[in-house]
Amino acid sequence: MIAELEQDAAAVVRYQDSATGLWYQVSTNPWQSGNYLESSASCMFVYALHGVRQGYLPILSHHAERGYKGILESFCRDWDGDEVSLTER
Repeated sequence: MIAELEQDAAAVVRYQDSATGLWYQVSTNPWQSGNYLESSASCMFVYALHGVRQGYLPILSHHAERGYKGILESFCRDWDGDEVSLTER
């Protein structure tokens, strides 16, 4: 199972946007007209890369961190105490 996680994670990080750390709606065609950085997919990929913290994907830790920072900077809005709103750009 860990080998599959490593294989999938390696494929996912190839499509991580270098400027923001996020992923596009159509990850394989970031230059496509109308394509945009997508919050829910980015969150799911960062969560999957969370395996880094469990010791399963140590080589990919910088990708998980970049993605997390990108989510906070690009999609988190309306901080209200303990509540956060996640929005598209």
